[in-house]
Amino acid sequence: MEKRHAIIESATRLFGSIGFDATTTLEIAVEADVTEPLIYYHFKGKHELFKISLDLAFNEYFSRLVELPKHTPTEFQKIVNIIDLHFQIVDDLPEQMRMIVTTCPAKLNDSEGMCLKRIKKARKLVMDYISGCLKAGISSGEFLNIPVSPTANTLVALFNGLLRQRVYQLNHTQGVKAATIDFCRRSLTGCCTIQ
Repeated sequence: MEKRHAIIESATRLFGSIGFDATTTLEIAVEADVTEPLIYYHFKGKHELFKISLDLAFNEYFSRLVELPKHTPTEFQKIVNIIDLHFQIVDDLPEQMRMIVTTCPAKLNDSEGMCLKRIKKARKLVMDYISGCLKAGISSGEFLNIPVSPTANTLVALFNGLLRQRVYQLNHTQGVKAATIDFCRRSLTGCCTIQ
């Protein structure tokens, strides 16, 4: 099992750094310090290895989304929680997130739909969480009376952009997370102070 795990880790790293198409099973073998036939002993080939790597990465993301607290002191705390999740997952799983961000856009039209199915599921989980939070916040008077669906879509785009920036290490400035939270607070509540 140790060799199998090393192969998956190496494949994930290579898929994220040079892409699926550019990665060969020989490169994976060298990176994992195994023979190429050992890859075929454990896996049918590169496509299966990619699918397993993708499943592991997305399943971790899905489980973190599902584990977000449903009951918080305020609805805005849910927004903070999902922002935290998108910052933390890149810190915890940089190679897996790089693989998703760099490889999946090129594979969205793949006939097997490996990436598209998972991205749609992730989007649904995030949209449901944010939409529920926005509806409850509007209903309680915590949030301004804003259109739920367009606002949720805007927040999803913001979170996706932040995740990509962090994966590519484009935002080296301190305070991006705090600024994101403050931006969301002011946009949703009209409140101008950082709490």
